[in-house]
Amino acid sequence: MNTSGTMVWCLACRTVVWALDSHWPGDLRGILNHLKIPCRLCGVSGNYDGMTVTEGTDGWSTMRSIAESEGLAWDPSGSGVWFDDEYSGKVVK
Repeated sequence: MNTSGTMVWCLACRTVVWALDSHWPGDLRGILNHLKIPCRLCGVSGNYDGMTVTEGTDGWSTMRSIAESEGLAWDPSGSGVWFDDEYSGKVVK
């Protein structure tokens, strides 16, 4: 059984900053870059890469494995939002 997942990582801090264990329609990486959205961790704007995975039986495990093999830290938003009330749009280090 194949499941999908979508993840986005910041090229500046080399961290997966957003992940969802289902397919996100469209190119989220491209949208974040085009709108120059700052990284929720390091604050660099519009410097993302990402992918949708469709292989494997568990989207989370597959994405974490890919991140590890690419040398990326794993710190996606726990709530799935970019900046929550706690962050109020401020970069947290």
